[in-house]
Amino acid sequence: MSGQHSESKARKDHDRMTNNDNKAAKAQKAVGYWLYSAEGVERHANRKNSPKVRAGRIKALLTELRDLQRRLNFAHKFLDVWRNSANR
Repeated sequence: MSGQHSESKARKDHDRMTNNDNKAAKAQKAVGYWLYSAEGVERHANRKNSPKVRAGRIKALLTELRDLQRRLNFAHKFLDVWRNSANR
């Protein structure tokens, strides 16, 4: 027999407290991660909502649309030339 009869209970209590401390520290880290992540999402949403960013995106989309329209017009001209040469 080693120690008092309450030594095993004291050990169990100490282990339980240590485990709970570890769980609390892990939960605290998780809270910090999710708060940081939420702040990032909020910053991104606010940036996307900015009129300057929206204007830039619209400008880029219009540029892309003009390029696609140019390619489509060229393809139609080429198709017309090909049809005219095939009809001769």
